[in-house]
Amino acid sequence: MYHYGDRMELRLLEEIWFWSMQGREHATVLKELLKVEEEFRNKLSRFEERFGKLEGKAIRFVEGLARYGYRSYRLQPHTVRLAYKAYTVNHEYITFLDRFLKESRAAENPVARTLVNHIKNETDYFMGIVSGLGIMPNEVRKEG
Repeated sequence: MYHYGDRMELRLLEEIWFWSMQGREHATVLKELLKVEEEFRNKLSRFEERFGKLEGKAIRFVEGLARYGYRSYRLQPHTVRLAYKAYTVNHEYITFLDRFLKESRAAENPVARTLVNHIKNETDYFMGIVSGLGIMPNEVRKEG
C-alpha cells in the first residue's frame, strides 16, 4: 500500500470501510440464511454491530480527510488505532467462524461450510493487508 504515497491513509481507510461493510454483511447473511443456533445467532448480531461501528468510523475519517484534499503524508494515530481495532475484530471473527464450523449444526451443510470458509478467506485477506503495512504491534502480527 505504500505506493499510494500521500493517499495511503485514504486507501487504508477505504479498505477498513469496505471490509467492515463486508464483515457486517457476511454476519447478516450467515444469521439470516442459515438455521443458526441462538448462541451463534447472538454472536453474529454482535459482530454485525462491531463491524458497523468500524465502518462508521472509517467513513467519518474519510470525510475528515476530504477537508485536506484526501492527502495525508503520514498515517494519523487515529487511523492506526482504527486499523488495529479492525484487525482485532477480524481476528476474533475468524476465531468465531472456526468455532462455528466445529460446533454448529448449521455448518454440517456443505454449502454453509463453503460459505463460511469463503468468508474466512476474505477476512484473512484483509488482515494480511493491515499486517503487511508493518503498523501492528509484533505480538498481534504473530497471532494472525
